[in-house]
Amino acid sequence: MQNTIRAVIAGGLIVCSSPDVAAQDATAIVTVEARRQGVPVDFALRMARIESGIRCNNHNKRSTASGPLQITAPTARHLGFGGNIRKASCGVQARYGMMHLALCYKGARGNRSLAQRCHQQGISALHGRKHGTGYKGRKRTLGR
Repeated sequence: MQNTIRAVIAGGLIVCSSPDVAAQDATAIVTVEARRQGVPVDFALRMARIESGIRCNNHNKRSTASGPLQITAPTARHLGFGGNIRKASCGVQARYGMMHLALCYKGARGNRSLAQRCHQQGISALHGRKHGTGYKGRKRTLGR
């Protein structure tokens, strides 16, 4: 297995860290954002693991999704971000990704399965719709 070193310029100094330290940083960032936005930390970390392997530098090649929670550019814009989400820091990507996950979690009333589907497919998943298609004709009960 190949080990890589991560280097960051901080205050004029080059600071190097192993991939393990980088993963710990992403875990810490996701944890802080989850607490800040009222999402259970274990659920937030599970979602980050599913979406990116809890990696800050993960960019989807088929879409604009980036960061530990794979937030897309249109979704970030909808949530108020005005820049290029792919070029944003890990903290910013995690903040906007967690904003979306928090909306899904609260909209699903704590139903983690529905919140996951909402985060991956869009808010319309809370209402029984897929990517803007019509209502399926039956009501969903949002339970735990």
